[in-house]
Amino acid sequence: MSVIILYFLGGIGLFLFGITLLSNNVIEVGGNLFKYRLNKILANPLYATGLGLSVTVIIQSSSATNSFTVRLADKGLLDTESSYYIVMGANIGTTITAYLAVLAKLNFTYLIAAILFPAAVIFMTTKNYKLKNYSKILSCLSLVFIGLIIVKDSLTPLHDTIYNFLSSNDRPLMLFLFSLLITIIFQSSSLTSVLLVTMAGLNIISIQSALLMVMAINIGTCFSVLLAGIGCSLKGWSVAIFHLLFNVIGTFLHLFLLYSGLLDFIINARIPADTKIALYHTFFNATTTLFVFYFIPQISSIINKIIKKRART
Repeated sequence: MSVIILYFLGGIGLFLFGITLLSNNVIEVGGNLFKYRLNKILANPLYATGLGLSVTVIIQSSSATNSFTVRLADKGLLDTESSYYIVMGANIGTTITAYLAVLAKLNFTYLIAAILFPAAVIFMTTKNYKLKNYSKILSCLSLVFIGLIIVKDSLTPLHDTIYNFLSSNDRPLMLFLFSLLITIIFQSSSLTSVLLVTMAGLNIISIQSALLMVMAINIGTCFSVLLAGIGCSLKGWSVAIFHLLFNVIGTFLHLFLLYSGLLDFIINARIPADTKIALYHTFFNATTTLFVFYFIPQISSIINKIIKKRART
């Protein structure tokens, strides 16, 4: 058990180190691009949301996208409200993993991690300044994903225990709390989603319980983004807090929809259970985004008050 804990802590450390190096190198290479051109584009909320969605679909990790967004906001390279829209897009983008679990258990995380080798070779051999800088950025991106892989693999021995626990318990509150805890520990909503979709496909848990677990997964994924906020300025923290509020608001909204019967169209849909859960995960984040989209000024005001209160203490 001590080895598992050390391996786990090493993975968390590598993830945080990689995120810090990545943001620093991107700032060094393209600081002016971020500050002037990108911020001009991201002034449009739809473009900012689309960017968060697209990046997360490509790299298969909302944790990495949102943590990186926190760091860029911290350095003043992203406008705070633009960062909020990127976070919402990233939350929608991360749901693609559930569909991959339905189609086949593919994982692009390892492919991105493997980029470290060619990137390191290019960095050591090239004399081209731009190429050297871009290879540094790719190397840092790989370190982020290697950290996530280590976290996931360090807890592989516990997979069977988790699976047995979920299959033998169908109490909604217990499953909600357990899903929340597991997502926090594994630092990956993608991993928990794959586990949930697999179990739903085997009819081990009820659809109602699975919907509650999806809500818990979305809150649990906030932990890595809050970790990325360590050492950040108040701007960086505001993005991390927004991510948490986004998922808490979404959970309360969907608890209302679930217990008022408004989610019955998903529960009673005549499609396979695993596909149903994958679709619901997207539905959760898409509807929460639509709901929150029009309340950004009010939410931003609440966050500013929280931040100011924290600054005075």
